[in-house]
Amino acid sequence: MSLKISDFWPIEFVHLEKTSSTNTEAVLAGRAGKPEGFFVRANYQSEGRGRQGRVWLSKKGKALLFSFIVRGNYSLSEWSRLGLLGAISVCEALNKLNFPAFVKWPNDIFLNDKKCGGILCESFYKENFAVVGIGLNVNGSPDLEEATSLSEDLGKNLNLDFIFNLLVEYLQVSVHQWALNSGHFINLPQKMDYLSAKKVKVSLRGEADVLGKVIGVEKDGGLHLSDEKASFIIYSAEKICMLPLS
Repeated sequence: MSLKISDFWPIEFVHLEKTSSTNTEAVLAGRAGKPEGFFVRANYQSEGRGRQGRVWLSKKGKALLFSFIVRGNYSLSEWSRLGLLGAISVCEALNKLNFPAFVKWPNDIFLNDKKCGGILCESFYKENFAVVGIGLNVNGSPDLEEATSLSEDLGKNLNLDFIFNLLVEYLQVSVHQWALNSGHFINLPQKMDYLSAKKVKVSLRGEADVLGKVIGVEKDGGLHLSDEKASFIIYSAEKICMLPLS
């Protein structure tokens, strides 16, 4: 089914009952020449995945699971900002519906201090495209205690198609604006920043853990931290844990 929702993307939707991963489907579609704005959505993923090779678990028909293609001639560092951009877009859409959602850097959606969704961006800069995958718990109760859903906050189930269409609207506008800035700038408002002013421990691959207080997120997508001696910016982390303020 082809549908043009805005002036920015000629969007093509593929809605599957089941797949191993919507990101895998979208990557194959990208390499087959599908255009920017091609979306793959599934009711169930058997091998859903998140950042750092983590598994993304979801119940059949309860979550929004979809991926889409973005095309352009960007560097690897510019492509890497798409995950955060996706998280901001989803959060803005949920805020529009009065959900108290926040972005936890770099790619998680938090609701009532629990994870409600996540974004996985896979870039293929030599092939001039990237795939952005989004998982959002909408209805029911997730199996993990540290996770939640929109329906748990609202107290009733929501229409998945309505939420999906709203997210698509926000995502395509955000990606269009990002492209106009040549992939350079990201804006995460402080009121939407879950980690703002919190003390955290950041686990870095192959390096010692970093402790610091979060100042905010820079326009280039980096997380700005400070400790007693200096301030610094990180661009990638394996894990972020919040610590009590002292």
